Amino acid sequence: MKVSVIIPVYNTARYIERCLYSVLEQRHKDLEIIVVDDCGKDNSMEIAAEVLGAGVPVGTPGSAAGTAGGAAGARPAPLFLRHECNRGLSAARNTGLHSASGEYVFFLDSDDEIPPGAIANLTAMADRYKDVQLVAGAVDVLPRSNEALGLHNNLPLYTQGNYACAKAVLRREIPIMACNKLIKRDFILQHNLFFKEGLIHEDNEWSFRMAEHLTSLAITRQITYMYHMNSGGLTLERLSSARVDSLLAILDSQINTLSANPLISSLQKSYILFTAAWMIHLMHTSAYPTRIPVTTRIRHAVKPLSPGLLHQPLKDISLYLLIHMPPAWLGTAKSIIQNVKKT
Repeated sequence: MKVSVIIPVYNTARYIERCLYSVLEQRHKDLEIIVVDDCGKDNSMEIAAEVLGAGVPVGTPGSAAGTAGGAAGARPAPLFLRHECNRGLSAARNTGLHSASGEYVFFLDSDDEIPPGAIANLTAMADRYKDVQLVAGAVDVLPRSNEALGLHNNLPLYTQGNYACAKAVLRREIPIMACNKLIKRDFILQHNLFFKEGLIHEDNEWSFRMAEHLTSLAITRQITYMYHMNSGGLTLERLSSARVDSLLAILDSQINTLSANPLISSLQKSYILFTAAWMIHLMHTSAYPTRIPVTTRIRHAVKPLSPGLLHQPLKDISLYLLIHMPPAWLGTAKSIIQNVKKT
């Protein structure tokens, strides 16, 4: 089973060697390594070329620009793609997708890594459950923290049917991230599940759209991804106006594209309310300068969800009320959100 590992690269010189060696050390050997240069300002791509044994300039999207070093068959041949200018993570992933030829694709951020058995464990589940659209594994968060990205304890190894699969995604029973998922390439192409460019938190938006089409899902409880919370990364970065604008745009888009299927729509509303409550909590705990008007904007955005709220689970009603609490009460948000994650 051929797997295309898509690695966007932008200013990750400190970490990319670790990332690429973790791919080269995979026990599953039928890999297509796609490295997408998003025009950073450091020497990430020079390091990548050296590690992968491709001592040649990188190419433009759609063309290979390197071959494997060493003995024939010793390493998977890397495919180097290059943007003409910086276009962001979503565009880099899309560029990789357009050139991928594997039956499945796997997204890997260039400041993270995967354990040696990651792809083998994921493909084993894909072999067991033929034509499964998505396989997810457990995530190890480094350095060790309370933010581990786990799988819900009650989630079975295999889930079939749109509602059950959408529930696993939209109720966050699997981590909301595009990375660490073995995804059938034909499924992505069939439903046009490319990433929206120009957004931050694009995984939130992509997962929402993907869930509406998902009909088969498998998991392995083995750790298949090592997520590094780097000091320069988005997770630890201060809340910026670009992040807020992206999250507002995502909320608006999701509210305006609710499924016509009432069962799926109910799950989507849960997903939206969680994001809105988390966003308000984040703004107030970080003392975001315009948190008051943005909070008002979020409350206005979720108002269309209120008519059918009584048909939602109790935790969704709690989140809706939380969104409308005075700022001074928002200290309770974190505990409520954490409890929602666990249920």
